[in-house]
Amino acid sequence: MHLAKTKKDILETKETFKIKRLDGGLYASVCLIKKKVFDEIGLFDEGFSPIYGEDTDLCLRAVKKGFKLIYVGSTKAIHHGSASEKKSDASGGKWFLQKKHGIRCEWLNFNVSNIIKHTIIHFGSAILSKNPFEKLKLLLRGYKENLNNLKEIKQKRKERFSWKN
Repeated sequence: MHLAKTKKDILETKETFKIKRLDGGLYASVCLIKKKVFDEIGLFDEGFSPIYGEDTDLCLRAVKKGFKLIYVGSTKAIHHGSASEKKSDASGGKWFLQKKHGIRCEWLNFNVSNIIKHTIIHFGSAILSKNPFEKLKLLLRGYKENLNNLKEIKQKRKERFSWKN
């Protein structure tokens, strides 16, 4: 990650430090989280390892528990090296992990109608891709791997849906 060293490295605009409350998920490439949040909702879910979806899942759990997500302006972080992403090539590629972990996040956090809607979107994106047979094969593998973890997913889902915010 690159941090600005001087004031001139930061392009300050009216939006730079604007704060917005978010009611849904957030892709949290850089975030500050109070210890109290982790104490109440738990740490990052290791089922999303090596990458993709753990930040969204954490944010959805935080909102479900009653915490507020705040977006601060147009701050930027630059990741050098993409070390985590390089690991994704060994297990079916980036697209596969994004779909597999997207399915996990949906099954953990969404109601049944939203899960059905996203399932249709997943299959549509596979069918309309440049390599539909390969993408469908990978997508089915993603569903199968999540089904293999269904007992754990159901237990976590039951806990999350019992939270009162």
